Amino acid sequence: MANRFRLGLLIHDYGNEFSQELEAGIMAFCQHVNCTLYVFPIGERHSPYAIYDYQKRAGAALVNANSVDGILIATGTQGNFITKDELVAFIKSYYPIPTISIGDVIPGIPSVVPDTGNGMYDMVQHLIQKHKCKHFALISVEGQSAVAQIRTEAFMKALKDNNLTIEDKDILHGHFTYSSAMLELEKYEKQYGVPEFDAIVALNDEMAFGCIDFLTQRHISVPDQVIVAGYDDTERASHTTPSLSTVSQSIYLQGYAAAESVYSILAGGSVPDVMPVPTNAVCRQSCGCVPPLETSFATLSVSGEPVERNRLRRINSISEWAEKKNQIISIVSYQNDTQLEMTLDDLRKRMNRDIRGFEISGAAIVLYKEAVETEEFEYFPLPSKAYVFTAFDDTVGMEMNPESKYIEFNPQDEILPYGMLSDTGERKYVFPIYHCSVQYGYMIFRPGNFDSTLYTILCTSFSSVIAASYSYTQALLERQKLTRNNSELLHISHTDEMTGLLNRRGYMQHGQQTIMMSLDMNQTGFVVFGDMDGLKKINDTWGHDAGDRAIRAEAKILQKTFRATDVIGRIGGDEFGIITVGMDTKSFSRIKTRLKKFCKEYNESSGEPFQISISLGAVQYSHENDNLMVLLNEADSLLYVEKRRKKAKAVAK
Repeated sequence: MANRFRLGLLIHDYGNEFSQELEAGIMAFCQHVNCTLYVFPIGERHSPYAIYDYQKRAGAALVNANSVDGILIATGTQGNFITKDELVAFIKSYYPIPTISIGDVIPGIPSVVPDTGNGMYDMVQHLIQKHKCKHFALISVEGQSAVAQIRTEAFMKALKDNNLTIEDKDILHGHFTYSSAMLELEKYEKQYGVPEFDAIVALNDEMAFGCIDFLTQRHISVPDQVIVAGYDDTERASHTTPSLSTVSQSIYLQGYAAAESVYSILAGGSVPDVMPVPTNAVCRQSCGCVPPLETSFATLSVSGEPVERNRLRRINSISEWAEKKNQIISIVSYQNDTQLEMTLDDLRKRMNRDIRGFEISGAAIVLYKEAVETEEFEYFPLPSKAYVFTAFDDTVGMEMNPESKYIEFNPQDEILPYGMLSDTGERKYVFPIYHCSVQYGYMIFRPGNFDSTLYTILCTSFSSVIAASYSYTQALLERQKLTRNNSELLHISHTDEMTGLLNRRGYMQHGQQTIMMSLDMNQTGFVVFGDMDGLKKINDTWGHDAGDRAIRAEAKILQKTFRATDVIGRIGGDEFGIITVGMDTKSFSRIKTRLKKFCKEYNESSGEPFQISISLGAVQYSHENDNLMVLLNEADSLLYVEKRRKKAKAVAK
């Protein structure tokens, strides 16, 4: 059996047809030799069109010798907004991992490149010679893309060789997307009026589709009034109405050749520095070579010879719209279903089930121990501490228990802990989990039959759900921490430091609440005011430390005497307040007897030179008399009656 190497494909996005075709070619070879393919969408460096697109580049930090054995980089889309030197430096940062460039010639790196100029030249030549086009528009791109430059040069050469020119205003600059072509033509229309070109040539199929739809919306017939041609020959080009005349750069073959080349290097062989793949102009309905009543799948060469297409894909396209509609509905349903506040623990319990709902047979979500707040970066500083949030692999029957401990590991050493997802010789997508400027981790999954574009949308949905749960969990933890701190502060502010009883503030607040709750339940009780006997004499004779010991001893005796449900506080130097709920006069008399007994036991066993006792005054609260301050004053008056009685008794002795 051949070695099961792990190949990493770095593309700007796996939600477009170029990437899908490229990936299909690579996977065809991987399946032939039993290799595993990891696909990393890393965005376009310095792209000005998406404010947080730079976050995708975090995925590039996961590509190292521990995660892949060989690298394939779609350089044709990586060089749009950076210099060639910057592109070369980025690619060579992966040295010594064997690397293949796809789309652009990189010095010192084996490169699979389309013979770009020939196909474009032949297409423009065909439009001029056969269809008599003279007034052209070119939908080019902004930036420094080498492949765009080569295609543009071939376009210009064809015009020059036929003694034609193009005005600067008729060269529009998109960025390889459908919407950018639509936008550029709308701006052109506002400035110059409805376009009156013979032909519009776009540097890729996506922009060509945008041109066709722009013209159709304005009731301009393609190809009767304006011819449209693209570049790439993606699968959709033969399925649209009208079908698209374009340049086949054999994207599938580029992918296959690149995978075959890196595999050869890994197996100890060598490959040429540059491996060209031919390009060919193919003609369909959008240039008029295929009549509108003929099947839209018909494809001709510029010489008029039929070009064979894959019939299986032709049949599948008939029901493709219905299948994608159902897939979109399931994603929208998931987004609606997850618009609720969930902690990470709650999300973890449902995550595997949610992921399986999108025909994914294996997945792992990794979160960093600490989320990473980022600004625009060239290279993401990959954290060394992460944990597997959840994982499952239906091919081997593995599922992580949502109640289990997290598996912690260092993502700099391995993309996943060993055995977490089986290497089955299939493809796996790796997607950074981020929201705005915060990186949370990444997701690795084995895609099913959903369209790749929809998996891109789905990954964004997963990221949003995880980010929301992370933020909600953090907010809960902060609130809990604040509550604990506030409780501690409240406890401190309501507690007497010397005795541990409530202080005056705490006693008045809790005591009043206790009285009101008691009366609401039709219960009554007593407010008790206590004053220690002879504390001044203790302080004067044995010092204030002895007085403090006496106060603490009396506090403990009061806690021992009264019930745990009673409210006890130190409300002055040697003064105490007690609230007893549900106690009658007879019960209170027994309390006084117990208190006297406990004081006596202390005096006999403490070893202190002083003795302690306390006088009490008590008044019953009621619906008519429920103000604690008033009740304390009344109890205080009764207390002094008790003190005078004690003094009179002592004098009589």
